[in-house]
Amino acid sequence: MADSINEFFSEIAKGVDPEKIEDMNATFQWDITGDGGGKWFAEVAGGTIEINAGESTNPDLTITVSASDWGFTANTTTSGE
Repeated sequence: MADSINEFFSEIAKGVDPEKIEDMNATFQWDITGDGGGKWFAEVAGGTIEINAGESTNPDLTITVSASDWGFTANTTTSGE
């Protein structure tokens, strides 16, 4: 479980199974508003994921959430299947 938004994004790629994303080609943007927020994006292609701080020029999906709601979102467990 991440203690901060920055920690979540620095750790997210470690939890991804490359076999489950090998056919995926997409860019995901997170816009986290309010105190402690920021912008990050993930580029997923060919079984790899790269996380960057900032804003993607052409995301396939943008998720906007307040920093106060982020703790619940990031710390909720799902199966990913």
